[in-house]
Amino acid sequence: MTDRTIVFHDSLLPRYRGFAPTATALINGDCEIGITAIRPVEAVDAGPILGQRRWMVEYPIRARAALERQAVATADLAGNLLHEIVNGTLMTTEQDPMAATYSLWRDEQDYFIDWTRSAETICRTIDALSYPFMGARTRIDGREVIVDEARIVDDLVFERRDIGKIWSLDPDGPIVVCGRGCLRVTAAHSTKGEPFIFKRLRSRLT
Repeated sequence: MTDRTIVFHDSLLPRYRGFAPTATALINGDCEIGITAIRPVEAVDAGPILGQRRWMVEYPIRARAALERQAVATADLAGNLLHEIVNGTLMTTEQDPMAATYSLWRDEQDYFIDWTRSAETICRTIDALSYPFMGARTRIDGREVIVDEARIVDDLVFERRDIGKIWSLDPDGPIVVCGRGCLRVTAAHSTKGEPFIFKRLRSRLT
């Protein structure tokens, strides 16, 4: 039955075998992402490749834009594979197991921002986990907050780099100290969907 089955995986296999490869690739800042069509085998996403589509990524990019591009690419690749099946020209290429990497499944804990990361990585994380995903989250003063948008700002030389502390607070949003660099949170909302306004300077995001 597997010789009649085609699986579409949202990564350029053999990279990112497993779960949520698109989010992982965007968080990592990959310059190129894509999709792969394979024959299924027992091992995770290790089947022979039937075709791929790839494209360059320009950052910042939100999750929805990446997934919409993948949907178009999947339809295009499916049409091409159907044409090859009808013409009897469908070929397969074995994956290189030495080039394989893996992407772990994600749970609610993975939606929380790791402020020890660089400001660049955190900004990519916020975009990668945006709609239609649950949104990147943080905690402040015991409350859970979803960070919708942020931008990198000039770093400062702190004698002690206390990660997650708010350095300054103004109408444009708080500036937060990251593991490397600083970023400004420009939009956030509560778990009830209400806009969240940062009001207290002496707060730490965790």
